[in-house]
Order: sequence, then C-alpha cells, then structure tokens
Amino acid sequence: MKKILTWVCIMVLAVSLAGCQFFEQESSQQESSAPEESSAVEESAAANSSQEESSVLEDSSVPEESDSSTVEESSEAEDSQVEEESSFAEESVPEENSTFEESSMMQAYMDVIESLIEQYGEGAIGSSGLDGQSVMTGLGIVRLLDMNGDDIQELYCAFSRENAAFIDYQQVYQYQNGEAVLAFEGSISNNGTDVSPMTELIYKGEDVYLADGRPLSLEGQYLRVTEGSTEVVFHFESGYISDDEKFYINDEEVTEEEYQAAISTFLEDATVVDIWYYGDYNADTGFGVDPMNLQRTQDVIAEIQAGI
Repeated sequence: MKKILTWVCIMVLAVSLAGCQFFEQESSQQESSAPEESSAVEESAAANSSQEESSVLEDSSVPEESDSSTVEESSEAEDSQVEEESSFAEESVPEENSTFEESSMMQAYMDVIESLIEQYGEGAIGSSGLDGQSVMTGLGIVRLLDMNGDDIQELYCAFSRENAAFIDYQQVYQYQNGEAVLAFEGSISNNGTDVSPMTELIYKGEDVYLADGRPLSLEGQYLRVTEGSTEVVFHFESGYISDDEKFYINDEEVTEEEYQAAISTFLEDATVVDIWYYGDYNADTGFGVDPMNLQRTQDVIAEIQAGI
C-alpha cells in the first residue's frame, strides 16, 4: 500500500514538474516572439515612414514642376509681350513714314510755290488799266485738293504770266517719288472771251474735276487727275458756238435736249466753285474778284509751311 502511495506521489510530482517546464517554455516563447512582433511593427512603421517620406518628397516635387510651368508661362508671356511690342513697333513705322512723306510732300509743294512767286510775284488785287475793274495778278490762287480720291492732295496753282493783265494760267502738281510732278497746265477757263477768266472746280463724290476751255460759253471739258497726268471725263460742245451748229457730248452728236440733260446729269449732286479774276466783286451774285480767295491762298501757303 505504501508503495502504491509512494508511486502516486512520484507521478504527481513528475506531472507538476513537467507542467512547470511547459509553462516556462510557453512564457519563453511568448517573450521571444514579442521582440519579433515589435521588430515587425518597427519595420512596418519604418516602411510606412519611408513611404510617407517618399510621398512627401514626391509631393514636394510638384511645386517644383508648377514653378517650372510658371517660368515657362512667364517666359511665354514675356515672349508674347515682346512680339506684341515688336508688332506694335512695326505697325507704327508706316505712320512715321507717312508723316515723313507728308512733310516731304509739303516741302516739294513749297518749292513750287516759291519758284512761281519768284517768277510772277505774290498774289495781289489791283485795278484794270482799261476800265478800272478789279483784277487779280501774281500767284493769286494756291489750293491743296485731293483731285482723284486717293487721300493724297494735289497742288493747284493759278497765276498771271508776264505781261498778262490778270491771272491767265493754271497748273496742277502731284507728289510722286519725293518730287512735285506737273500733271496739267493750260490757260484759265474762259480766257480770251468776253466772260471773266476763271477757275472752275467741280466737287463730285471723292473727285474734284477741273474745267478746261470755255464752260460758261457752253464749250469745254472737265478733267480728272490721274497718275502724273489728266484725263477728260466729260466733254461738251454747244450748237450755239460749234462750227456746224450741232451739239456734242463726249464727241458724240446729240440733240439739244439730250445735250442739256447730259450736262444736268453730270452736275447732279455736285458742288461748283467758281473763282473769278476780273471784275468788281458783287456779294449778291458772287461775280468778280473776291478778296477772300486771296486770303484763302495765304492761309493755304501757311498750312503748307507748317506741314514741313
């Protein structure tokens, strides 16, 4: 019996010792696994930290790209501004050249005026030696006229030649290649008739036509200035003064009624300006030598001088 009890005690003690060892091993394993888990956590944290740092670095690179884009946009803006300024400078050149050309034109016209004054004297109003009527002599009329609608003014001059009792000659100059080119010259309208010599200008649309011949005697032509010359735009001849007593419009025979209708049609919506060189001035009829025409000439010459 004692043996049996002794054996039981030994078995119980052995089981107890084995349990203690087992618990010690479990505890040891748990303790040993803790550092591993901690290490894993630390590695995971380090990895996350590395990823976050990498993300931060990548995020931090974005502003650099944005800055680069900003620099490029700024460069493009500067280039655009330079191109615009360059374009503006190029566009401004013609205006400067235009001003220069206008100044050169005025100088060329002034040279013509000074030459005519030197030859024929300044414009003046005096009295006729025959009947005491007023007459205009010298370079009496100077006008700037755009006679062909090209926005470039021509120079019109009317003056009395040597030994003439009043103004008897007219000229038109055009500005071409830095020079004043003579486009037309001839006797004043109605010169040599019993009607006062005169300059007649027809303002119609964009053009200014110049009368040549004897328009008040119902025979003559209207001229349009072209490139360095003139062309006839309307010619008329009345049967009252023609050799064959027939009526002509632009060298074609017409009836008297057709003749009158053609003249009326040509002058429709036109403004006719007559400048007279003989006779006392009548304010009611506008006939005679008007001192204001001479004053206008002085104003135009001053305008040309100011434009040089």
